[in-house]
Amino acid sequence: SRAIWCLCDQPVPIRRISGTGMRPIHRIVIHHTASGNDWDAARIDKEHRARGWSGIGYHYVILQDGTVQAGRAIEKAGAHAKGANGDSIGVVLVGSFEAPNPEPAPMQWLSALDFVLALCKRHGIGLDQVYGHNEVGTTATLCPGFSPRAFRDALERHAGQYA
Repeated sequence: SRAIWCLCDQPVPIRRISGTGMRPIHRIVIHHTASGNDWDAARIDKEHRARGWSGIGYHYVILQDGTVQAGRAIEKAGAHAKGANGDSIGVVLVGSFEAPNPEPAPMQWLSALDFVLALCKRHGIGLDQVYGHNEVGTTATLCPGFSPRAFRDALERHAGQYA
């Protein structure tokens, strides 16, 4: 299994494949938890199960310190952006990034750029196919709180550093 360190202590699998059951992936959707800064994948899983869902809806969780945690198995459709789950990877940044704090912590932001760039490369996804939750799906939302355009611009600059 391929892994990326992504500023965390443990490698995080980018793709977990079992057999030939991989679904098509064409885009990445970025979210925020709109919660406290201390949440993690286990807490999100617990909250989603309490809503009657089958478990965590995001494929990856990025903590405030930049640690990346695996969520839902990537070969399974997410439950993170109604109308856009079937062909996307859901990545959530822990915290609430609506005013007055519209930006993730610096290590979290850098980790998100590194990790999303790695996902794009691994799955052949163009940087223009990285969206904020508020740009896809059928539900009106402020998520991810920060500007998806600013995130894509930062991704392009970040990718240029590795060219």
